[in-house]
Amino acid sequence: KEAVQHRYTQNPQAYEAFLQGRALIAYGEDSPDKLAAAGRHFEEALRLDPNYAPALAGLCGIEYYYYRNLDSNPSRLRRAEELAQRALAIDPELAEAHMANARVLGMKYDYHGAAQEAEKATRIEPGDAFAWDLLAWALAYQQPPDAVGAEKAAREALRLQLDSVGVQYHLGRALLLQGRYQEAIAAFNHAAELSPASGLPSLGLGQVYLSQGDYARAITMISKTESTGRTAVVRFWLSSAYAARGDKQKALDTLQEAFAADFRDFAAVDSSEYFSSLRSDPRFTQLVSHYRKQPN
Repeated sequence: KEAVQHRYTQNPQAYEAFLQGRALIAYGEDSPDKLAAAGRHFEEALRLDPNYAPALAGLCGIEYYYYRNLDSNPSRLRRAEELAQRALAIDPELAEAHMANARVLGMKYDYHGAAQEAEKATRIEPGDAFAWDLLAWALAYQQPPDAVGAEKAAREALRLQLDSVGVQYHLGRALLLQGRYQEAIAAFNHAAELSPASGLPSLGLGQVYLSQGDYARAITMISKTESTGRTAVVRFWLSSAYAARGDKQKALDTLQEAFAADFRDFAAVDSSEYFSSLRSDPRFTQLVSHYRKQPN
């Protein structure tokens, strides 16, 4: 009874459905089948209790994972934002609601805001591994990144026994940002062992090779992720690799694809060393300027 009350519903079946959905997300954040199954559990929880805020936050997470890893459709951002706001309205002190809002802010490429919301969730529920993983993600993507903080957050998620493809990917990115390439590779390879069908490990390894100047290998590895969804983020990294290799037209075409798919992380574009060869090219300037004016 205390557990049910703590999870904001008086319906034990709704609580059980929520837990089943959350478990599926933990190990299937870029698996369409597992995300669909998790979504059904969250919907069932809401059928049993329409005001069950954690289930609303869970559905927001579904939209986030689809948008980030599989299908960068703006409609997913709109629905995620609606779900997060509903959860926050029901309980402003609910950790899952702040995690949902962090995901929405990240989908809008406001990683500083996402980190603040994720950090708030860790204060409310310090034993929630999902909150620490979310904090690791946001800290590594903000500009400038907090790589050390991201590593600490990812390792806290691991200490709390959330060893998933997502946590290993976020740990790998934190290590990569510190120039600890072999450790980053080990994290990405472990992520591949945890989820062989996931595109995240290949995307991470591609970033390592890009950092090391092995552009051909980076392009090959990043391109492998297209089998699980050529999202806006994948297009951005592929454009970065083309630009670094000197393939200006491919870089511009792929960056345009990223923007068309709703990519709006202009802080990453502005700070990226890989686009240095394009900054004097009027085509690059016009492309970035055009989309900078477009809403997310």
